[in-house]
Amino acid sequence: MRVFVLLLAFCASALGQGFPFPGGHTAHGGGGVSWAFSQVACSTNTGCPNPNTLNCGSSATTCTATFSSALSAGDTLIIPEFGPASTTPDSITVTGGGTVVGPVSGCTTVDSGATFQTNFYYVASVSGGQTAVVAHYATPPTFYGFTVIVGHKTGGTPAFDVCNNQTVVSPTCSSCAGVNLSLTGSNDFIVRVAGNDNGDLTGVSGGYTLEVPNNNDFGFTEAYLVNATTGTGPTWTFNASGGYDDGGLAFK
Repeated sequence: MRVFVLLLAFCASALGQGFPFPGGHTAHGGGGVSWAFSQVACSTNTGCPNPNTLNCGSSATTCTATFSSALSAGDTLIIPEFGPASTTPDSITVTGGGTVVGPVSGCTTVDSGATFQTNFYYVASVSGGQTAVVAHYATPPTFYGFTVIVGHKTGGTPAFDVCNNQTVVSPTCSSCAGVNLSLTGSNDFIVRVAGNDNGDLTGVSGGYTLEVPNNNDFGFTEAYLVNATTGTGPTWTFNASGGYDDGGLAFK
């Protein structure tokens, strides 16, 4: 079974470190620059229910991820989009306005069998009031889907930092080392994706909190980490050994 995993991390600097509360929100003390998790939206669903079905389907020329609440001014969107290898949407747009960048060079991950691909897109900042993100395909592939992870920065202007990816065919693993990100920011908003050709996710290291359980299409799992101080990749744990790929994109 092919499984994709989505990992969301929020890194806080020594000033303005955050403390997590239920629902993924963060309280910050001491001022300074900080990130807070806002919400996540999934294609074909509102609010990413469990289980959720992300596959937009081969007949869907457009597919929509609707936010549970309208976005706030200054929100940052990171959008991992999944589909067959060597495919990308004709466009991704934000309902209500926003400049979508992507697929971001150096961020695309391809599984060890060159069958599945993940493309990263982002919107650095929105004006507020946006309600959805829409992917457009003139000729849809056999399957595709995406999530939208929303963060909000206080104390500064959000900016793209870095991304990285890897594909490991051999040796296979069930405990797999995630790719490192060479952060230049002092605290970053990071989204990671990973997949194992044979195994389902059973855990991840580094104190990450899984927020949305696996769905019945791509095995998406969202997780977040508050007060991370490094871009070192986590260890992904799967219930079977296989080749794997993972990637990540960071905002500072």
